[in-house]
Amino acid sequence: MARSNRLLAALLCLALMPCAWGCSADSTISVDGGEAGAAPEEVVAESLSASSRTVALTSDAANQWLLAGGSLVGVSDEAAALSGIPEDAKNLGPCESLNTDDLLALEPELVVTSEGVSVNAAALAALESKGVPVMDLSVHNLADYEQNMTALVEITGEDELFEHNVTSVVERSNDVIAHAPEGREGSFAVLRVSSSEMTLVGPEDSASATIGDLGLTCAVAQETPVSADSVAGKVSELAPDWLFVVYVQQGKSAQEAFAAVSGSGAWQELEVVRQGRAVVLPQDIFGHAPCARWGEAYAYLSQVLHGAWA
Repeated sequence: MARSNRLLAALLCLALMPCAWGCSADSTISVDGGEAGAAPEEVVAESLSASSRTVALTSDAANQWLLAGGSLVGVSDEAAALSGIPEDAKNLGPCESLNTDDLLALEPELVVTSEGVSVNAAALAALESKGVPVMDLSVHNLADYEQNMTALVEITGEDELFEHNVTSVVERSNDVIAHAPEGREGSFAVLRVSSSEMTLVGPEDSASATIGDLGLTCAVAQETPVSADSVAGKVSELAPDWLFVVYVQQGKSAQEAFAAVSGSGAWQELEVVRQGRAVVLPQDIFGHAPCARWGEAYAYLSQVLHGAWA
């Protein structure tokens, strides 16, 4: 597999920049243009490998690192819920209250995360003091996934995994998109549901991006939290041609929360519901970024939307 070191350096120059260390305890990990502890190419060439002691703070980041052939010594609660996490990986608890001593006791060499995660500022400061890079593996769409995995496989050297988990996935995805019927149009909304909150997500959400690639237009301009009482009214205002519901928690709690909404008269009167175009998507594929299952995601959605391709 041909991979450009110049592209890798440009990507990791962004991905390895630490967050704002002086932020409050509930700050969000993000790439903010800060100074990295070492040049990206030096970090890759001299410090990191598939066996580097790595801690994952999000499911998406953990999934990508594992798919690239990396190992994990520690995870947050959020990442621990991912299927395939090694049994001996230490659970460090919620990101916002990570135990700094437990984190440092793992002697991490790399921390992988993605945007939107609130992390204990003391833990972040401790990582900075030890020179541990924090890699942002945010993934909104298939292109993000391919780019992230290119960088990760440069570290792990697992070219065969790249072919299996990325190249073949991209090829299948493109094949589904190319064979989808002509004249695709219409609008859609994606509602992500947990036991405690519901959110209408914008076009940068991974499910939204996948649906958009099949020809529909996202009716939600930006991520919009909604209450159980207001969600039907908001969907009515948007008037999407399709509505997709995604549970973001394991177990029945999210399903029960949505059942209370979908059983209401206001929900049942929504035009998109009356037309049979309100669809609950499989959580195992769409609950997080599909990553190596992106080809399945496109095929599933294309079958739902067009009934002609799987």
